[in-house]
Amino acid sequence: LHGYYPQAARIGHKGDFITAPELTPVFGEIIAAWSLLYWQQAKLSNHIHIAELGPGTGSLMRDIVDTIGIIGPAFFGKPPKLSASMVEISEQFYSGARKTFMWS
Repeated sequence: LHGYYPQAARIGHKGDFITAPELTPVFGEIIAAWSLLYWQQAKLSNHIHIAELGPGTGSLMRDIVDTIGIIGPAFFGKPPKLSASMVEISEQFYSGARKTFMWS
């Protein structure tokens, strides 16, 4: 891979740039709430799979997963079955996102 992003990018207050999920969990919470409302209105099963392309540090996915875990039972009457995937081409960010979730 070539270019700036896969080699040297730093996200956060002391980094080269910052994204909304790094500032507050509200962005992920809103996405989670909207997703649950859609799932409920569409009368879909309680199995939810979410995917994020280019998760960077993984903070957006963490916020979405945490929020679904907290408010999901209110939509389905029980905790939803949740699975998640993240696709990251930067080894630096892939490692960081894995640490966020302790995925192996």
